[in-house]
Amino acid sequence: MQSTTQAARSGRRSDADRQVRRVVVPLDGTENAERVLPYVQFLARWYRADVTLLHVLFRPQRPQSGPDSIIYPDSLHDRAHSLATEYLAEVARKLMETGLNPRTVVVSGDPVRVIAAHATHDAFELTAMGTNARSLLSRMWRESVFEKLLATSKVPLFVVNARQNRARYEVPSEPRGLLVVLDGTGVARRSIPYAIGLARAGSLRVTLLHVVKSRRSPPGAGNASAAQQVQESVARRLEAAATQFKAAGLSVTIEIRFGPPADTIVQVQNELGGYIAVIASRVRRGWRRTVFGSVLDRAIRSSPDPLLVVPVRGWRQRDTSAADNVAPWPA
Repeated sequence: MQSTTQAARSGRRSDADRQVRRVVVPLDGTENAERVLPYVQFLARWYRADVTLLHVLFRPQRPQSGPDSIIYPDSLHDRAHSLATEYLAEVARKLMETGLNPRTVVVSGDPVRVIAAHATHDAFELTAMGTNARSLLSRMWRESVFEKLLATSKVPLFVVNARQNRARYEVPSEPRGLLVVLDGTGVARRSIPYAIGLARAGSLRVTLLHVVKSRRSPPGAGNASAAQQVQESVARRLEAAATQFKAAGLSVTIEIRFGPPADTIVQVQNELGGYIAVIASRVRRGWRRTVFGSVLDRAIRSSPDPLLVVPVRGWRQRDTSAADNVAPWPA
């Protein structure tokens, strides 16, 4: 009998594997946004998904006018719409050379609201975008479109660090696996169904990672006994999570590290090479995120490979018991 991995490679997949049928790719005309395009090729092929390239024109509201006012045609906006249409057509032509047949859409409005609305109401299961994660000073000045979208999106985001030293259309090596980040909470486990779907679609290896927050890695000798207890508790949790991946016919390994969460995630990504990090996050907003940032912010800023971010909202339960002595870290 053909294994799940072999079936995926041969192109025969069950309907359950097709969690992503439509992908929306917001493009603003910058090279940063276009960094995601090579990975969109992989996603479209793995999932057999339709791809839509979206450009949003910001259109300021016109001042209210009186009954005798003359309203002139907005020639500047019309010209911008024409240029945006030509731009997306050129991007689409380049993608067609790789076998894709993307749709192109140009609309006007607030970029965050438009992207989120398209993803939700047009039944897109994934938003793929390139971003340049910013410093504390930049975040204090204003939130970027990506940061606002991350806090409002109802669908997962496939994110590529635009600081990667790669040309826009240079095709990177095909990703080899997934690094699924779990911290012992129900929030983190919300990423598991998406990770299973992506791993099956792309025939990817899976590594489950739990980072025990610690300033020193490994802990000092005086804390060896406590560290061993923590490690055993974490291992039980990861093994329980691994059963879901194994039931889907996937090969799974587990990894437990001690250290700063964001730095450790990036370190493991570097060690593995070509692994997409999968992180579920209850994204915080306001001054707390602006000042302190988050594990996700720092991981995006330094990650050498893409991340699949699963936004979680309205989740209050923290199911890490005190006896385990494993504190979840803020994502």
